[in-house]
Amino acid sequence: MRVEKARNKVKKEKSFKWDEKVNNLVEVKQRTKRKTKCGKLKMDSIVDSLPVITETKHTKPKSSRPVGKKQARIMEIAHFNKILQHPGFKTDPLKAISMHISNVHDKQKEL
Repeated sequence: MRVEKARNKVKKEKSFKWDEKVNNLVEVKQRTKRKTKCGKLKMDSIVDSLPVITETKHTKPKSSRPVGKKQARIMEIAHFNKILQHPGFKTDPLKAISMHISNVHDKQKEL
């Protein structure tokens, strides 16, 4: 009998400790939920920062790149046709290509 009572007492203590741990975790979780909910309701800091954001906003200049793939293909074809019509390319295509590559390489070195 005494052994069974001691075992039951130990089981009750373990169960009680476990319940305390679980309850503490639940309370902590509820506190954090409350803090985040309260934080979401405060709009003063957001309203104060809005004028600063609108003042520092910069717009990017629109690039001259085409929007779609089809439009890019059309522009590349037109550019290639201009190259084919160029007198320097007509007389010596390899020299024109090598000159273009050296010019591009020189520009990249400058940057």
